[in-house]
Amino acid sequence: MTVTMAELIASILFVPAAAVLCGVGFSKQRWGPEGPVGAHMVTAPLALAVVVALLVAGLGGSFADAAVAAGTPRWPLFASLPALFLALVVLPIMAGDRKSRIWARLGIGVTVAGGVLVLWAPLAAPDTAAAAVGMWLVAAVGGAAYAVLAVAWMQLQAQRQRSIQKALERDREYADEQAKWQRDEWAKLPAEPALWQLIQFEHSRDPGVQQACLDKIAALPDLDGEMQKLLGTGWGEHALDYIRRHYPHSRASLAPALSALLDKQREKWRTTLERPGNHGSWFGNLATIVEAARNVAADGGDVRAAMRGWAKLLRGKRGLEQLAEEAAQLAGD
Repeated sequence: MTVTMAELIASILFVPAAAVLCGVGFSKQRWGPEGPVGAHMVTAPLALAVVVALLVAGLGGSFADAAVAAGTPRWPLFASLPALFLALVVLPIMAGDRKSRIWARLGIGVTVAGGVLVLWAPLAAPDTAAAAVGMWLVAAVGGAAYAVLAVAWMQLQAQRQRSIQKALERDREYADEQAKWQRDEWAKLPAEPALWQLIQFEHSRDPGVQQACLDKIAALPDLDGEMQKLLGTGWGEHALDYIRRHYPHSRASLAPALSALLDKQREKWRTTLERPGNHGSWFGNLATIVEAARNVAADGGDVRAAMRGWAKLLRGKRGLEQLAEEAAQLAGD
């Protein structure tokens, strides 16, 4: 039978690559303590040459003609090639390890034997099933590689799930510890605590403490006056979320004190926001400021001057486009 161009190309690629892979895999080479550093840079081109040779033979050599004539499907060969490439990159490296040496050499040997049959059995024994046997040998190694990849993927997913579960458990433990500590601290408050003492528990991890805090704040006889004073102290920043979410009546009277706090907060954030980069990681922190101002404005308070400065600071900041637009609307621009 005449040798086709496809078989010639496949042979040129396969023979030297397979020979070197066998030489590496069946040598007495043993890796040092640091392992086979950079070995994949040698095995990857060899594996690619073998895979391409089998692909060329499957597409256009005598194997293809024989398979078509015999009605033998070629898809197992083609389907196995991606995993076969990965296997041939790794197997010669594994052969240097005593624990995996036998399996690594078996994989290399079966692949080379199957490749020889795929390439040359149709020429030497065209009327036999040798070529089909070679295809299934190659496919077996590829299938085993797929199985190993599937197991590795499942183990990775299981490991990730365990890591997530441990993280959730740590979060729960931390939340429980914080809730207990906050219950203890809440119990230490005087019978009539001041607003600055109460505002610390607005974010309590204990639902009972948080609700008791909100109830006591709402029951303060002069909440508006107390909140205006609080906004001018170091506790003002802690009151922003309460104003945003829980304030029990009109916030309009808070506008002057809130505007002063917003000006201070803007100068505090200026250095951070004027650094180059993606500022989207600060979205949550800054959203509390903008939403507090929005709710005060919705009740009739005038925060336009303060938000004009914020709109200018937020403009053009990557990840904060939505807040910049809201600030500009609140400024009346």
